Amino acid sequence: MTKSGSYRLAVLIRKIMIPPVMAILFFIALYCFPTGTFVYETDFWAAVFGIALFPVLAYPVSMLLPALRKKGREGQRNLAFVFSAVGYLLSFLYSFLPGRSDQYRLITLIYVFSVVMLILFNKVLGTRASGHSCAVSGPMLASFLLIGPKSLLPCLMLWGLSLWASVTSGRHTLREFLMGALTNIIASLLAVFAVGVG
Repeated sequence: MTKSGSYRLAVLIRKIMIPPVMAILFFIALYCFPTGTFVYETDFWAAVFGIALFPVLAYPVSMLLPALRKKGREGQRNLAFVFSAVGYLLSFLYSFLPGRSDQYRLITLIYVFSVVMLILFNKVLGTRASGHSCAVSGPMLASFLLIGPKSLLPCLMLWGLSLWASVTSGRHTLREFLMGALTNIIASLLAVFAVGVG
């Protein structure tokens, strides 16, 4: 395969493996396996909306705001970060409704802590950590925690594919991608300690 062919394939894979798609696939896996995560049907849809769909609303909203529209892609990314934080927090607050599972609370808290860790790494420490890597690594690590070893091989394969695509497309360096994964590992450990599930 030519270099240009590899680049085009990498870009395509990154477009397919965007965080909302990975989150929805993760929730479908939790729905299909007996993890006890979704006690009620609404739990599944609340997770899909708060974690996968609500952050995406930032993009059409940014087009309606002249100040952000002038900033282009950077303005969209900044607003998407805010929408992600709000969506994750709403999902976490939903987990405190009566009858919701600890597993659901664990998942949503991992997402909340991931935002905190990305802010810490990128804004406070000045170390660029890939938000894409964090968002891709999160569902895979949580799958291992909740579904078990049977999810390890497919998750590692998907993670490796995302790593290759990010580096080959030039969107992130290897270090940036690994730092993004590290932010999620820390977030997951903190969430497991806080919720006591895993």
